Amino acid sequence: MNRVTVHALKDKTYAVEANARRHVFISDEPVAVGGDDLGPNPHELLITSLGACVAITIRMYASYKQWPLDDISVQLSIENVEPAEPEFTPEEIAAAGPGTKLPLIRSNVTLKGDLTQEQLERLKEVAARCPVHRALRARPAIVTTLTRDA
Repeated sequence: MNRVTVHALKDKTYAVEANARRHVFISDEPVAVGGDDLGPNPHELLITSLGACVAITIRMYASYKQWPLDDISVQLSIENVEPAEPEFTPEEIAAAGPGTKLPLIRSNVTLKGDLTQEQLERLKEVAARCPVHRALRARPAIVTTLTRDA
């Protein structure tokens, strides 16, 4: 199980401190929306997690296969769009309802190395099976408990 603790920073509008194992980082909103821009916003952290997972998974697989992968770079974006095919299934479009926008993540993976076309196609399949990609596609259940500290 992976765990993090996120705590609001006092005297800051939106900034939070996140602790994951022994790592500490800040998340915030840009100045344009009232934050102090002390770190990436939550959507940027989300796509960073996906990009990191894709890069790590591809590197692990290529290493296991001893394929000549010299470098990997993943560029991602997320935006809310009017749902349309082919990005969304007909069921997702129908469930969204008229006028509702859905999040669309675009990912561009750049690989450097003397890889064959077959290897590139296989690595594309592997990228789509990284654990974070699977979690996002599975629409994980989120259970929130609210506790009051007196």
